[in-house]
Amino acid sequence: MCYCRDDITKGSCDSCNVWFFLTSVLGLQVERVRTYSHQRNQDVNVKLSSILVLVLALVAGLGFGHWRGWSERLELQEYYAEVREEKMEQLEDNLVDCMTGKEGEGGEDLLHFSSYSKG
Repeated sequence: MCYCRDDITKGSCDSCNVWFFLTSVLGLQVERVRTYSHQRNQDVNVKLSSILVLVLALVAGLGFGHWRGWSERLELQEYYAEVREEKMEQLEDNLVDCMTGKEGEGGEDLLHFSSYSKG
């Protein structure tokens, strides 16, 4: 017999087995204590759900903002990398021209340092 409920019905559970052992086998008198019965609070549920929706919207907004910001930053970094690469190619071309041209063979410099030696 199950003593879990106020109305005695057939069944077997751990609390019934403990109840049966304490009352029948050991002969102890055990007072029944009323157990807690949960009742939903609609106001609290609505408030918690609202907070959850706001937090999820905030997280989604922050995530999208960070993604968007990093995307723009990456585009800007790629642009500057291209500019630096083009500048480096120009400098390499100028260096090759200097090494293979008149200046590389001991000819005139592009900066004409000879004007400083006048005195």
